[in-house]
Amino acid sequence: MKRKIYADEVRRFFEAAIRQFDEAGFYLHSVRIHRKSDDGNYSEITLNYSEDDTITRKNEKNPK
Repeated sequence: MKRKIYADEVRRFFEAAIRQFDEAGFYLHSVRIHRKSDDGNYSEITLNYSEDDTITRKNEKNPK
């Protein structure tokens, strides 16, 4: 049986993901999912974001 997922759980998932993205200098502003059918398949995911180049360059010089 599939587990019921609530909106608050989804919101907490995105909040945690966004914190990780921010730490890496990837600032996600919005996500748009274009679904092509009711079975959960999607045809396109569009991201609206910006990047902090100083963090990106620092990570490239000092990879973990």
